Amino acid sequence: MLTPISIAHWIMGDGYFKYNKTVICTDNFSLDEVNKIIRVLDKKLGLKSVAIRRRNPNGNIVWRIKIELFSMEKLKELVVPHFIPEMLYKLGIKEY
Repeated sequence: MLTPISIAHWIMGDGYFKYNKTVICTDNFSLDEVNKIIRVLDKKLGLKSVAIRRRNPNGNIVWRIKIELFSMEKLKELVVPHFIPEMLYKLGIKEY
């Protein structure tokens, strides 16, 4: 089940911040599975996100979830209470 706590843990473990957006690594998920997660993020938590295509080092195509810029504040509201301070950089928060 995707909850603010589970999303916080997922980002802390498999997320990164780039170009003012948080990306969740979902390299082992199919595109269909990634799209299902994106729909749940939208419907359940109000987070708009997109699948981004990436080629991994062995040449395989993998998919990741990028939280849209206009949903970043909502994401922070939901997950910051569940983050450890040392991981806030994955949301673009530099000071803790």
